[in-house]
Amino acid sequence: MNSGQEKARLLNKKFEEDRPSKAGKWDIKTCLIDLMEEVGELSNAVLVEEGNKSEKRRMAKVDNSLGDIQFALYLIADKYGLDLEEEYEKVLVELEERLKKKHFD
Repeated sequence: MNSGQEKARLLNKKFEEDRPSKAGKWDIKTCLIDLMEEVGELSNAVLVEEGNKSEKRRMAKVDNSLGDIQFALYLIADKYGLDLEEEYEKVLVELEERLKKKHFD
């Protein structure tokens, strides 16, 4: 298993222990909603960086948002027993095959 994914799992375990009982353990739906929130923050950061929104409307920075998204993806992968890095490598191979076959659409 990927060391980043293992670190995310351990950190999330600590979060779950420290969260109030009402928040408790995050199920897959909560993880997915959190991922969507983080993608929204990335969208905001990009809009600010590209000048489509003013700095005063910034909610997050691109680098931090990407890290938050990666953390959320690690947790989702972990919930399904998947190694995110291993799955990513498979996708890269598939993309290379599509390029060779000129299947871009």
